[in-house]
Amino acid sequence: MEYKFKYRFSFIDRQNESLKIMSQYPDRIPIICERSDLTSDDCPFIDKKKYLVPRVLNVAQFIHVIRKRMKISEEKALYLFIKGNIPSSSLMIETLYNYYRDDDGFLYVLYSFENTFGWALDKPLKVTYLTFLRTKY
Repeated sequence: MEYKFKYRFSFIDRQNESLKIMSQYPDRIPIICERSDLTSDDCPFIDKKKYLVPRVLNVAQFIHVIRKRMKISEEKALYLFIKGNIPSSSLMIETLYNYYRDDDGFLYVLYSFENTFGWALDKPLKVTYLTFLRTKY
């Protein structure tokens, strides 16, 4: 799992930025949230990669923030990955930050989604008795 943000900026630049953020906002956590390379092509890119979230926010609330920015429908399940792990939705962001933060001071998160409640059809589904028999037998 690669984070494009790490390739765009040097370690020193990233570390200086996170230290500056943490000194200005000690009650917030700097997060870099990027689209996973392993997700499907229909997963949209998010318009903002840097987030400054309250320490008391839990994962479910952060997912809600990401969903709103992406403007995705309800049937799409959004998954977050932190160093290859899917965090529990009840975990506090501060706990994840203390455990998974990078050496530069940021918490790196990848997102992906799956279609959980069926799929959206472009055209009405037309099922005939013959196609039913072919799929059943």
